[in-house]
Amino acid sequence: MTSPQIATLVEGAELAIPAKGAQESAADYKRRVRDAIRDEPRNHGTP
Repeated sequence: MTSPQIATLVEGAELAIPAKGAQESAADYKRRVRDAIRDEPRNHGTP
């Protein structure tokens, strides 16, 4: 995925992570997004 595609994913998933900085590599940004998605609590319909 490109950085703009990842930014769209972050926005659509409403993840609370800062945007990619100019000095941050795309790989590091992808890793941050991946970790944020993995840490996102999931609701599977159970109380």
